[in-house]
Amino acid sequence: MLKAHFEINPKYIKESKRAYVVRQSKNTDITPQRIVYNVTYKEWNGQYYLNHVRGELDFSVKKKDRLFSRSTTVHTFFEIVVCKIDDQDVKLFSRKESFPVSNVFSETKFQYDPIFWGNFNFILPEQNLEEALERISAKIEEGVEKSITKLPLFKGSSFDIA
Repeated sequence: MLKAHFEINPKYIKESKRAYVVRQSKNTDITPQRIVYNVTYKEWNGQYYLNHVRGELDFSVKKKDRLFSRSTTVHTFFEIVVCKIDDQDVKLFSRKESFPVSNVFSETKFQYDPIFWGNFNFILPEQNLEEALERISAKIEEGVEKSITKLPLFKGSSFDIA
């Protein structure tokens, strides 16, 4: 299997509320409307590894105790892309470094580690988008100046310029 697309059956989506809404304001009612996942895998050294995950979540948000209150649809998504696979000396995360598998979003304070990201391009959620794009563009231009022939393309190798 290289790709999976799945979603919660609309017939049962209201019953999945407790799995997706852990905490909400007492003045607000949040109900899942649509939950969709796309997962892809890629082959590397004869084994298949996770490549890309995208989840799309639609929720209906309505104020309680209001006679003519309209509900608002909130669309959010999460995405992860595997850029580099390293299967040497793999160790499990400690319990305090991992989240429960049922949590998609968390209120945990998290600090990005620039050393962890290395030369990969990333945009911090709170970073100004224009500044981030300038930084990434500078990296791309810097990479283009290097010899492109040194970059292994499409043979299961990663490439971290763009």
